Amino acid sequence: MTSRVLSIGLLISSVEIYMNAFAQLPVLGTIWALVAISLHGIALVAVVYSAWFTENPRTGQLTYAAVSALILIFWQLQVADAGALPPGFHPWVWWVIGSAAITAALSLPIAFGSFYLFGVPLIWYFIYQSAEGGSAEAFSAAKDSVYTLLFSSCFSLLLLLLRFEAEKVDLANQEASRAEVERAAIDAVEQERARVDSLVHDKVLTTLLVGANARTDDEIVEARTLAKTAIRALESDMSSTYQNEDAITVWSFFGAIMDSVRSVFAGVLVKESGASDLSVPGDVAEALTEATFQAVTNAIQHAGPGAETVVRLKGTPHGVKIVIKDDGRGFRVSRVPKTRLGLRLSIINRVESVGGKVRIDSGPGRGTAIILDWIAK
Repeated sequence: MTSRVLSIGLLISSVEIYMNAFAQLPVLGTIWALVAISLHGIALVAVVYSAWFTENPRTGQLTYAAVSALILIFWQLQVADAGALPPGFHPWVWWVIGSAAITAALSLPIAFGSFYLFGVPLIWYFIYQSAEGGSAEAFSAAKDSVYTLLFSSCFSLLLLLLRFEAEKVDLANQEASRAEVERAAIDAVEQERARVDSLVHDKVLTTLLVGANARTDDEIVEARTLAKTAIRALESDMSSTYQNEDAITVWSFFGAIMDSVRSVFAGVLVKESGASDLSVPGDVAEALTEATFQAVTNAIQHAGPGAETVVRLKGTPHGVKIVIKDDGRGFRVSRVPKTRLGLRLSIINRVESVGGKVRIDSGPGRGTAIILDWIAK
């Protein structure tokens, strides 16, 4: 957001920059002046493109800061004859250095950004007093330098503060998601206990009651049949439990995810089908839950305003499939930078670590679908 706001501000300020630059071209009288204006235009395009069409806006900002510094440092090359400059001449690069200092502050580490903030006005102070810079008085040069420093510092601090607050919100959201994952795990355990209680009630207690009240031969045969059925059900449940002590059924797993997603993401629609008694290991359930929450968070943050997000939970005969789909702006998967840890670590690597698979179907303008697949071995 801060990068896009900055790109809009630079586009607006560039109108004044180019008005002054092209007006001074006849006075400067060198090919280097035209080259400098062209380089500045390319750097401006880089800022806008990286802010709106990539996930790494700092590349364009660094380009703009570096090009602007070079234009300032080598200003003398743009002047063919210093004696031909009119009285009160004000080099067009002065309108560049303030915005350049802001881009440097946003894209560089604090130490280097601060050096740029103070260094560029200092260079301007000496250039403005030189013959090629207009032969300004020391007071005028100092006034311009201080104004540039204050302007760029105030806007840089404001944008950095906005970025800092946004990072705090992101961290808070991550903590909330992590807490909700833990709550979902607890809910799943409670639902699993309820399922076991239901099994005991429906099979064991019913068998005991029938057996206790059996009087006739037919009633005794019925009690024996019920007892065998109850024993087989208990053995089956014990077998799946011993395979993974933390395992839960798809029923419990889906119920916990549905409750958690609805409580955290009020506007997200959740649908489920095919729930069964298939056992899902605890580590698999935890990984799928975390990946689902991260995928929903990404959709809300990046799909765009008005986009609808749907989570579909589907049980298959041998596994689980979860689809997180939105109808937002979409993206090109090949252009996702390695720094986007939410997608690569929290979703892809997390699911693959428990034997699952992740597929991403997305493209500009056609939304995004993230499919999580897990098949029991």
